[in-house]
Amino acid sequence: MSSYLLEMQLLSELPTVHEIEFFDTYLMEVDYLTEDEGIELILVLEKATKKVAKSVEAKKVAKIKQAQAWYQAAVKKIKDWYAAAAKKAKDAGTFTAEKATALKKYATKKYRVVKKSFNKRIENINAWYGKTKLAVKKKYRMQKANVGKRVEAGKQMTKKLGKGVVKHKGKVAAGVAGAALAGAVGAGLYKNYLSGAARACAGKTGADKAKCMEKFRREATEVRAKYLKSFIPTCEELGNPQACKKMIKEQLSMKIEEIFL
Repeated sequence: MSSYLLEMQLLSELPTVHEIEFFDTYLMEVDYLTEDEGIELILVLEKATKKVAKSVEAKKVAKIKQAQAWYQAAVKKIKDWYAAAAKKAKDAGTFTAEKATALKKYATKKYRVVKKSFNKRIENINAWYGKTKLAVKKKYRMQKANVGKRVEAGKQMTKKLGKGVVKHKGKVAAGVAGAALAGAVGAGLYKNYLSGAARACAGKTGADKAKCMEKFRREATEVRAKYLKSFIPTCEELGNPQACKKMIKEQLSMKIEEIFL
């Protein structure tokens, strides 16, 4: 497997952080950014990446705990086996020094196999952790670099046309950058949720199909609204919290048809 495919696989195993999930799609709608907008997007990206990093740490801890639980259970099983074998020999009157030595030798052999397996599990966990952390960092650096390219394009456009003339091109690249990104994420979540309607409503016809589709549209709208509301605290960390909140509220008040014009 190529390093790129491995990185994609590792990232796909982590909990989804929507700002990262839709970041590239958002930038595809943007030809250029101002420096302030670039800084704001990077702040949002950094926060989202830290969330991913925390999930990697949590997953590592969970994997280690699972391995330790397996190890402790395996060691207990060996001890229980030895105690039962020794008791059986004692009850039969065959528990001699040689028998005790043989039992201990066999138990020690089994323990070494368990210990070796445990160490290998920990080694694999640490290898996964290192590769996953690197994949997260590379993803962040790539997305940050793409923001930088849009900012540089904005500078070149400003030099060419003048600061007051430069306007954004794209459906979502207007106003406060962080809130604009959130709007794009909300639209993406709506589309993704609604895509399930085609499969779920496929076997229905007439009024039943219309009712099924309407149910999905309503739920998709709720998914979008829930995300946008969850983004509001992030506005406090950006350059213009009030403008960010205002734009989020405007997004919430928009009809779905207006979003995809």
